[in-house]
Amino acid sequence: MRRLCILKLVCIFLAINTVGISAEEGESEGQINYIGCSVMKTAFMQDIAKAYEAKTGIKINVGGGGVTVGIKSVTGGKVDISGSCRHGFKEEVAQGVVFTQVGGDALVVFVHPSNPIDNLTPEQVLGIFTGKITDWSEVGGSPQKILPVGRDDLTSGVERMAREIIFKDLLIRFSKDAIARLSSSEIEQEVEENPLGIGMSGISSAKTRKLKILKINDVYPSKENIINMSYPYSRPLYLTTKGKPTGKNKDVIDFVLSE
Repeated sequence: MRRLCILKLVCIFLAINTVGISAEEGESEGQINYIGCSVMKTAFMQDIAKAYEAKTGIKINVGGGGVTVGIKSVTGGKVDISGSCRHGFKEEVAQGVVFTQVGGDALVVFVHPSNPIDNLTPEQVLGIFTGKITDWSEVGGSPQKILPVGRDDLTSGVERMAREIIFKDLLIRFSKDAIARLSSSEIEQEVEENPLGIGMSGISSAKTRKLKILKINDVYPSKENIINMSYPYSRPLYLTTKGKPTGKNKDVIDFVLSE
């Protein structure tokens, strides 16, 4: 009798857990999970998720975490889609990650709103972030120390593209006096609160903050100047999938690319 009772309890336990697993699987099938570039999250993926759910009834769970975390999560099957604001590395493409360009963005250089500087040359930008220019008076500002803020991380979307577009050299290091932060949003927040700070990020997220976005060679990163390429620091934005996008992943990407 005791064995029979134990057997019944085990069967009940298994039945309850089986129901729980089925429910969770059913929920995940009706949802899409996205993580990746935090600039893309702020710029449009949260709005895309709302619009897509309103149209289809399918929820897109949107997270940040950065480009590399997103791509690794796609590769490992932890999420359906990730966002990348840099080109794919050879090893990522070799693992079957497909990069579908869905838009464009501009890297922008910004300072605290109280900073009188509103324009820099590419040479000055390079000098500031590599530590060759250390005082605001050297670029027309007040005699105060410059505090660059950034991520010295070649896998970061902003830092990788900055080295390609601005530094023209992947081996150039940020100034040893730079304030290190872990994400674009943290860089933006630091400069927003620090009158001596200067940072780089994507315009899509930087413009949502209380920051002064600088002209480069007297060209402001307006929509028109980014499109006609007169603004020098532009970059592509990608949605990435493990393999060629099919099924629900293709539906989302087609939605992003649609009118």
